[in-house]
Amino acid sequence: MKFLKYIGEIGGIVGALMVATNTDLSAYGYIFFTSSSVAWTITAFFMKEWSLMRMSLVFTVINFFGLYQWFI
Repeated sequence: MKFLKYIGEIGGIVGALMVATNTDLSAYGYIFFTSSSVAWTITAFFMKEWSLMRMSLVFTVINFFGLYQWFI
């Protein structure tokens, strides 16, 4: 469980930094955002933190939309 929290934390930070650079790397930030939100969704489920799980699930959908916009 702790590992997923670290993935969520680090993925979110790296993704935000990559998108904020507004360079060719920005698109790849969504990969980190998506992995972060998926990790937090799973973590929140096992912790029975339903509001965090719902929010992370919505972020996951939005991040998949971002991936679609940038890569497809």
